[in-house]
Formats: sequence, structure tokens, C-alpha cells
Amino acid sequence: MVFFVTRVGLPPGQIGSVLSVGAVAGLILSIIIGRVADRVGIRHMLIAIALLRAAAYGSLAFVNGIITYSVFMIVAIVGDQATPALQQALIGQIIKKEKRTTAMGIMRAVRNIGSTIGLLIGGLVLSAKSDLVYRLALMTNGISFVALAVVIAMLHTEAEDSSRPPSRVSFNTKTNKSPLRSVPFLGLIGANAMLLLHDSVLLVLLPIWVVQRTSFSPTMVAVLIAINTIVTVAFQLFIPRTRFGKRWRSILVGATISLVGMCVAFAVAQSQQNLVVVAMFTVFAVLALTIGENLHSIGAWDLSFQMAPPDRLAEYLSAFQLSNGLKAIVGPTLVTGIVLTNGLGGWALLAVLFTVGAYGTLRLGVRVINKDSS
Repeated sequence: MVFFVTRVGLPPGQIGSVLSVGAVAGLILSIIIGRVADRVGIRHMLIAIALLRAAAYGSLAFVNGIITYSVFMIVAIVGDQATPALQQALIGQIIKKEKRTTAMGIMRAVRNIGSTIGLLIGGLVLSAKSDLVYRLALMTNGISFVALAVVIAMLHTEAEDSSRPPSRVSFNTKTNKSPLRSVPFLGLIGANAMLLLHDSVLLVLLPIWVVQRTSFSPTMVAVLIAINTIVTVAFQLFIPRTRFGKRWRSILVGATISLVGMCVAFAVAQSQQNLVVVAMFTVFAVLALTIGENLHSIGAWDLSFQMAPPDRLAEYLSAFQLSNGLKAIVGPTLVTGIVLTNGLGGWALLAVLFTVGAYGTLRLGVRVINKDSS
């Protein structure tokens, strides 16, 4: 964004508006994209989306005003939001059932490593302060999605039934009702969004809390994020291989205990004066947060695979991904406007939200699975 503000001259307010429009568009179109993917083939749709993202991100290098920026960025955001559910659906289609959670864990670990490397490269690009370097970086980013499309096309298939041609899903709404017309499914989206508030804690609340509620140097934020990244990579490579990783209800209970423990640790840290004690409880809170978010991811993957009909995998997973959109809309305001400003009461409220979200996910998840299997 720095390039578009400082070099292209786009007002920050307009950039923010474009990002918001893109987020809403992605939220709406992801369900439609998922349903079309079930009809034309998930792999084909993922390749098309990757090439679309390549064109959009690469074209950002040639933006000369708010209109071109809006078109390319909105297309890129829609592709970004549609991709996670399609990737999970593809794993569900080409990977054997007992290996799906492991595959998702490995993919998440690789994504975390890639994000870290990307941030480091981004910092180097910004330090160059050169229009040419900025534009080359944007074009290179676009080319990377072409490489992604090639990789998707070359993926090996090992699932027993994945050699069959993609099923032709009817668009007749009388015979194929949208999962969004199911009240339990809508409730499940909302409950899962409550658990996903751990993302807002990590990415939005934690940096502000360290700066405003402790006497740590701002560099402490980087240390805590590094701890989260390292533990996440190790966690995602190890836990999905265990039997515990195959029971979504047990794992979501474990996630909730960890997230509530995080709230307690942050509340204690905030009430202490001794810097060493504050540091100890802060590190413990970040570890609890990291364990909770990773357990939640694994449990949610297993739940979503179980509730999605095989012939409508992309549609159901895309609908379930609306939890992320809901969290993105509500989360930042909730954690900064309520949790941060209300001290111990704010952390207590967050712990309650995690507990309610977990209870709702457990109860409604069983209902949705049983309804779809009946």
C-alpha cells in the first residue's frame, strides 16, 4: 500500500474504501464461485482463480489512478477470499480421507513460512525506495500465481474416487438448497466466527496491547509474533498426524481451554507491575493463543470435511468460510473497542465469547452433520 500512497498518489481513505468493497464482494461471490467449482471441477476453478490473481496482482504494477487500482485490487481480493475453501475442497477431492487433516496442516505451515519470507522481502523492497523495484516486485508477485496454477495442475491424485469425472451439480434451487438456507448452518458460521476471534487477538490486539498496556519495547511485538510462527509451524506438522487430530469435538474443547487460558494469562499480565512477571505471563498467553488457534484450525477442518456432501464440497466449504469474513468485519472493532478498553472485564468477556462459540460449534456441528447424512 505504501507504493500506491507515496508513488502513485492515491489517498489512503480511497484505498481503504476499495479494500472494504473488495472484502464485501469476496464475501458474496465466494459462495457462487464454490457452487460453480462443484459443477466445472474444483481443480479447474482453482487454476482459473490463480491465473486471475496473477493478472490482477501483476497489473497493479501499472496502476495510474483510483479506477485501475479499484478494478485490479477488487478482483485480487475476490480471488484471495475464494481460494482457501477451494484449496480445502481440492484436498478433500484428491487426498485420502485419513490424510486430509495432515495435508491441511502441512499447507498451513508452508503458508506461515511463506508469509514470513514475504514480509522480509517486502521490507527490503520498501527500503529500496525505487519505483522500478516496487513495480518489479508487484509483477513478480503476479508471476508467482502462474507458478501456483502450474503446481495445481500437476498435483498427484491419491483419493480412491478422485479419478471419476467431476459430478455435475444441478443449479436447481429446489433440489440443491444453499447451505445458507439452513438455520443450524448459519448458527454454526456465527459460532465458528466467535472462535476465530483469536486471529483478531494476534493480528490486531496483541501489537496495540504490548505498546499501550505494558512497558515493553515495540520490538517485543516481533518477538511474540516470531514465537507464534515457530510454534505454529511445528504444531501443524506434528499434531495432525496424531489420533487426537482426528476427533473434531475433542480438539475444539482443547482449543477452547487454551483460548480461555490465554485470556486469563493476558489479564494477569496486565495487572502486574514486575516486568519479569509480565513477560512470563505474556509469553504464556501467546503460547496458549498459538495452541488454541492451531487446535481450532485442525478441529474446524475435520468438522467441515464431515459436514460437506462429496458432490457439493466447494459450495459447503465456501459457505463455512464466511466465518472468516464475519470475524474480519466484527473482530477488529470488538478487540480494540471493548476488550482493550475494559481491562480485566474485557478479557473476561472474550473468554465468555470463546466458550459460547465453542458450545455452539459443538452442538450445531453435530446437527449439521447428522442432517446432511440423513
